[in-house]
This record gives sequence, C-alpha cells and structure tokens, in this order.
Amino acid sequence: MKEQAHMPHNFEGTSHTRQLGSIQDFVTSGFNKQTGVYYTVLGDGHGVGWVVMQARKYKGWCALGELPHVDIQTLIQPFVDMTSVPSTVGDGMTLMIVRCIPDSVSGDTIVQVAWIGDSFAYIAQTSGPRHHTQHLFFNDEYEIHPSHQGRVFTEPVTTFRITSDTEMCIKNDMYFTFHKDNWLAETVNMTGALGHGGATVHPLFQKSFTLSGNHAYIIRSGSDGCWDMMHGGDWNTLHDPNVTSEEVTALAEKRWRKMDWSYDPTPPGQCPRDVVQLRNGLGDPDDIAVATIIIYPEPRHIALVSRRQFGRVETILPRSP
Repeated sequence: MKEQAHMPHNFEGTSHTRQLGSIQDFVTSGFNKQTGVYYTVLGDGHGVGWVVMQARKYKGWCALGELPHVDIQTLIQPFVDMTSVPSTVGDGMTLMIVRCIPDSVSGDTIVQVAWIGDSFAYIAQTSGPRHHTQHLFFNDEYEIHPSHQGRVFTEPVTTFRITSDTEMCIKNDMYFTFHKDNWLAETVNMTGALGHGGATVHPLFQKSFTLSGNHAYIIRSGSDGCWDMMHGGDWNTLHDPNVTSEEVTALAEKRWRKMDWSYDPTPPGQCPRDVVQLRNGLGDPDDIAVATIIIYPEPRHIALVSRRQFGRVETILPRSP
C-alpha cells in the first residue's frame, strides 16, 4: 500500500540588518520551489571587510535550496576555500546557516543548523502541549572545535551583558589566538571564523532536528550585535511570530543607543561592589543582523498578521503532496 502523503509545513521568513558600526553584517534567505527548501545565511564580518563583501556577492548560497541531500559543509566549501587565502589575514566573518527541509510523507520538517563563530540561533515551539517549553539553542560561544585543539591560546578579558532594560553587569569573556604553519597567528574574540588566511577556519559545527508537522515553531538567528542587547525578559517578544526581524533589530539598536545604565561591576563569584550609574552608553554600537523563520502546519493554527508592516517578508506555501 502506498504511504499516504501529508501536507508539509508552511514557511514564512523575515530578515533585516542595521549597519551601526563597521557595516559588515550580512543576511540572505531563499526558497526553492522544486525542493520546498527554505534557508537563511547570516554573517558577521570583522577586519577590512573583504570576506563579508564576497559573501554578499556569492551566488552559491542557492545550492542550499537546490541540493537538500548534500551536506552543508560540502556546499559551502568553495566559499570557505575562496576566503582562506593569505590575503584575508586580519579579515574574517562568522557564519550561521539554517536550512529547513520539508518531508511530504510525514509532514515533518528537518531543520539543519551549521555555524562557525559567535553568531547564534535558537528554535522554539510556539504551539501544542510544549508551547514555549522546547528551546533548542545553537552555539556554545566558548566551544573549541576538535580540529583546533592544542593550537589555540586563550586570554581572559571582561566585557558586559545586559540583565534588564536599564541594568547591566560585568561578564567574563575570552580572546582566542590561532596558529597556522608556524608563520601565522590570528587573534579574534571567537572560537572560529572564516577568512584570516585559514588560521581560524574549522569544519562547521552542525546539528539536525526533526520538527513535528503537527506544531508550529519559530527560528531566530542573529549576530552578536543583536544578542548582546537581549536579556531574559525578552523571550516573550522573541517567541512572538508576529514580531519581525526588523522589530528585533530596532529593539537592539534602541539599547545600543541608550545612554543611562545601572552597571554592576562585581566579578562573578566575588564580593558585591557598589552599582555604578553610567551616563555615556555602551560605547560604539555594533552592526545588527537578524533572520526569522516561522514554521507552521496551516495558517489557522497560528495567529499571524496577514502582511507584516516591517522587514522583508516571504510567505511560502507548501508544495502539493
């Protein structure tokens, strides 16, 4: 007996960037009508900007939709090789890829996430019995890839993290120095990146999950210019499928430009210190990039605004089973 086909998920996406600093954040998305695959690619450049400029011009991202059965690493390896040349010393880019592959037999969606560097993504279920309880996070910002073990040196530093709309505290962080072929040493504030003469490059971290065709989900990926401005009280906003990528970047920009903060300088594990009132803001703002994918069985299963006011919107109807 022929297995009955199910209607695959619908996909809807928005993406947005705000170039507040070095003008080096990048995001693109695509949908392939033949395969039904939806994908987003997000990068955060640093250095002189050549690597991220190549990412903006690169035509090969479309292969993520055209060839769903080919591993993401294989598909992007030409771009990795192109940007690992000696001329990219001192210049690089993080990368976060999300690819959604529908299964017309089960109605489920396979979500593949691949990354290098400190850009970040998460998946949250937004309907059904586990509403807002299933959170899958991608990117441990201090995880060193096995291929780099033994040739990366770390240096502890301190930075900040915000804890509310008006408060922030000190945060321990790291710089990472990578050595290659006894001639090149590149120092960055992340555990890997494209570019940098290949010194900081490693195979992409990858994870894959199956999302039930009976429920709705939201996936948000963003550069550190976004996530550095978010705190625990923002989860309801971030989980809301009617909040577009542009609205998230607007929230991040508002906080980057906020001047008055209550700052707790107490290092983790040490005796409390007096809170300091800051009047000069957080320093130079970072570029911000956000990509959002909403995955849902049928329009009636999730409350969606028919057309978004903000951001680039793509409403993707499923293929016929």
